[in-house]
Amino acid sequence: MNFDQESAYLAIGERTNANGSKAFRQAMLEERWDDCVDIAREQIRVGAHLLDVCIDYVGRDGVADMKEIVSRFASASTLPLVMDSTEPAVLQAGLEHIGGRPVVNSVNYEDGDGPDSRFARIMPLVKEHGTAVIALTIDEQGQARTTEGKVAIASRLVDALVGEWGMRVEDIIVDALTFPVATGQEETAGTASKPSRPSARSPPSTRASTLRSASPTCPSD
Repeated sequence: MNFDQESAYLAIGERTNANGSKAFRQAMLEERWDDCVDIAREQIRVGAHLLDVCIDYVGRDGVADMKEIVSRFASASTLPLVMDSTEPAVLQAGLEHIGGRPVVNSVNYEDGDGPDSRFARIMPLVKEHGTAVIALTIDEQGQARTTEGKVAIASRLVDALVGEWGMRVEDIIVDALTFPVATGQEETAGTASKPSRPSARSPPSTRASTLRSASPTCPSD
């Protein structure tokens, strides 16, 4: 299954994210699974290209919730699903209930790339299930703020994903984490004024990598 995209940006439907949508979170907490499906279908109707599936919430059984949601979305959605969790066990539960080809959100170097790092625990699942990945420009020093920092981390990630894990470049979605000024966060206010330039040694499809979009099709509740 190829991820073909004709529009200029990739819109990920984020209203199926328990941390970003109050309506979805309440439906999940009350186990109103049909309402969760309805929210997903609305994202499809308004033009999302992918559906983010994030059920991580304090006090909940993430594995059980992921099974409930993904088993329904897999048959109700015509879009690829983005498995969005910080927990490998939760990601695995979702991946085992998808017949098609999903995207894993995300991989990065926040806690390095050693044997106990999240990167090292997530990538075997990516390889086993043949998923695409969203790669964030975050390393051991935190989120990259400059063009040079973003390009350096993106290049490091792509080199590892392709060279060590056998991924195709076209299956890597690089998220440069450029936030709009409207976030009101002083530490991210300048990121949009520092455009990310392609690395001279990056493959062509990496230089044209798609950024995750805070799309108007996916407003917060």
